[in-house]
Formats: sequence, C-alpha cells, structure tokens
Amino acid sequence: MISDLTFTEIKNSFLAISGLSSLTHVDEFFLQGSINLSVKKAYNSSVLWPRYLVIGEQRTISTNPAYTVPFTQASKNDIGEFIKIHRDEPYVLISSLEYNFIVSSSGAKLLNFNSPATSVYVTYKKNLVTNYTPDSTDIPSEFRDYIIYSALADFYTGDGQNEKAIFALQMANDNLAIELTKLEAQSNNNIITRRISTHGTKQSRN
Repeated sequence: MISDLTFTEIKNSFLAISGLSSLTHVDEFFLQGSINLSVKKAYNSSVLWPRYLVIGEQRTISTNPAYTVPFTQASKNDIGEFIKIHRDEPYVLISSLEYNFIVSSSGAKLLNFNSPATSVYVTYKKNLVTNYTPDSTDIPSEFRDYIIYSALADFYTGDGQNEKAIFALQMANDNLAIELTKLEAQSNNNIITRRISTHGTKQSRN
C-alpha cells in the first residue's frame, strides 16, 4: 500500500536511531538536504516503483518535432522516463504494436511510426521533483529506512566518524535492496511489469 510520511516523522525516527534528543537549525537543514537526495537516489534505482509507474496512458503525438511524444502534456503527469510506447492500449489488446523510440530534449521520437493516429499509449515513470521541507507531508514511506540511515551516514561523515558512517551507509543500502527485492518479486508475478525493461539509460529524461 502506497503511503506518505511527514518530515517530522522522519526526523523523529532519525533522532531515535541516532540517540540525539534534538537537532539544531543547521542540523535540520542538513537533514532536509539528505532527505531530498536520498529520495532521488531511491527513485532512480528502479522503474517499477508503483508510486511513479503509469501504465498505458494515452498521450498526444507532437508535430513539432514530428512523431514525438513530449515530456509534458496539459492535465497529465510530467514524464520522467519513457518505458514503453504502444499503438493501442497495452495489456488489454495483447497484439498491440510497440513502437521503438529514442529520447531527446523534446521527448520520445517514434522510429517505426507509420500511422495517421494522433496519439499513442505510453508506459512511463512520473517525473520526480524533490523539494521536501520541514512542512512536507508527502515523503514516500517505502523509502523510510533508506532515508534515515542515509542521513545517519551523512551526519557521521560530517562528524568525522567514518566507521560509523560506513556501517550506516551499508544499513541504508541493505534496506533499499530489501524494497527492490520486493519490487522484483511483484514483477515476476505481474504480466505488466514483467514486460518492462529495467534498463533506462536511453529512455531517461536526465
């Protein structure tokens, strides 16, 4: 189940694990930066996060540049990473043609497109904008332990406690690996995600 955490909840968990009773204003600002960076790293680790994955959404084809699906479209999520593009709604019509594409700054250029159609069906990962502040209430709960131990590693590094920093970073990576294993297990039992390539180097916006 997808759920969110507040900045305060993350901070309180961090305080409990670190053994600190409170944070200075500087420390809280440091924690804020660490949270934003950790969420971005976790987001980039997989295309399968349910929170960000959109399956077969109809998107308009641009004529300038020709045969291109833009990253942005009114009243729809911004696309962060193109995964699949189909002629018809995928996984409903099994034989739906899948288009090859390349990504530029304008969007996804369809390579084998030969149709009068003005739209296609895109499977994509929503674009991520990390701007978490002490007032945030929408921090992804699935990244909780990774965020907390990453922040702990950052604090130990800043304090010169390198051995503790290494241990905390390993804990962070282990917790992220657990979540990624869950995603892989789900994808093995799901016809939609099983057909999604996890290699995103040429599809990514960034």
